Amino acid sequence: AHSAVPNNSFLPPPTPVPGSSGGSLSSFPQQLSPSSQHLLLRHADAIPTLISLLSSPNKEVYEQSMWILGSIAVGDSPGTSSSGGSSTNSTLDGGRDKSVSARDVILAAGVMNQLLRCLEAHPENLSLQRIGSWTLSNLVEGIFQQPSHGKGGGNKSSDYSSSDEIEMPILLPVLRRLLRMADSEVLSYTCWTLSHLCDGPSSHIAEVVTTKDETKAPRGGLVPRLVEVLLHP
Repeated sequence: AHSAVPNNSFLPPPTPVPGSSGGSLSSFPQQLSPSSQHLLLRHADAIPTLISLLSSPNKEVYEQSMWILGSIAVGDSPGTSSSGGSSTNSTLDGGRDKSVSARDVILAAGVMNQLLRCLEAHPENLSLQRIGSWTLSNLVEGIFQQPSHGKGGGNKSSDYSSSDEIEMPILLPVLRRLLRMADSEVLSYTCWTLSHLCDGPSSHIAEVVTTKDETKAPRGGLVPRLVEVLLHP
């Protein structure tokens, strides 16, 4: 893998889509404070419940749920949090290893597949695509620079890493679709996500820059589209 890229903690959160309707959020709440994050994480059912709400038929419900999950994850940016503090090494539960971050908890709870499924189920919802691409970027930022530890606070093998939750064959098709959108915010978050993924194993880079023979996508994987994005207004 190549050397680490700068973190994206300075990126602003997504903005509401002007004139959005049909239940989409007309305004987004503030990002959660570290104390609010820890309060949610101390309740065993909180994160699984938020993840389950991603499949709600109500737009406002699944957008809010995704926003909260992304806000929790952004607090784990290296050395920073959504409120200027540090949450990555904070104790989430009295008996839990301090190296377990909020993002690790969210990923271990199975957020990735549910998040991707929600994004793919509502491709016309620009508000959701902004929130989802932002959340994806927060979930994968710096993930390949963390030490391995036991899943769920030591109940699983000690060589578990939250990066194990990243399945490129499932993730890449969603990123390819997001990269075809014209929205500047979605493109920015998606490019950051790809950058962080390429900071992982060399196999990730290979999957980004190559095209499977059975697909009808252009040769060179996502590279041709990334070149086009360089000229995006």
